[in-house]
Amino acid sequence: MSSDGIVTLWQRLRGEALFLAQRRRAAGALATAFPDLASPERVAIARRSAWLQARLRGERFATRDAVRLCRDLAIDGAPALQQLRETTAAEAAVFSAALGAPTLAVRAVGLYGGDPQRAVHLLPMAGGEASFAFLGRTVRCSTDWYPRSAAWLFPVFAHLEPGGRARVVFETPLPVARHDEGATGVALAAIERAVRAQPEAWPWGAWPSGAGLG
Repeated sequence: MSSDGIVTLWQRLRGEALFLAQRRRAAGALATAFPDLASPERVAIARRSAWLQARLRGERFATRDAVRLCRDLAIDGAPALQQLRETTAAEAAVFSAALGAPTLAVRAVGLYGGDPQRAVHLLPMAGGEASFAFLGRTVRCSTDWYPRSAAWLFPVFAHLEPGGRARVVFETPLPVARHDEGATGVALAAIERAVRAQPEAWPWGAWPSGAGLG
């Protein structure tokens, strides 16, 4: 294991190979997102990100037995989760991002969110014409991902933890004030705050995959 137990030695070695393959692209993205950080700090974030990506590739969160998965899972944000369970699909839109373990975030919403069929939208979502500032760049993102009857946007993120465990965070719901580009902007701002709080959890060098970068 690494010093904090989140990745094994084998995952770290695989991550080093991934880091070297993605290093130039990750360096550019990190320099844009974190211009005030010194180069060694950005390199450390990119390396750590690659280690976590290496672990994530072997997790199989989408297909793992639900009982075993829940045993190794911690849930944060009980009030937000309870509100989600009490809110219909027409009144709520759930979103996540490439941060951490997005497949686990989707699975957790299905297991705990009160409706196994509830959709989880991974943002930024390609295919739109609207442009937004995101991590120091301009991205194009669809704005029709949530129902226009929605009153709340629910951010959900999943993170890898030591000892093979993971944590899903149901963040405070965001009220939808207007049904226009502003709601998507609010969601992207929530994602950016989460990335800046844990930058190593973002797949620097591997993202975007299907995102519309301007």
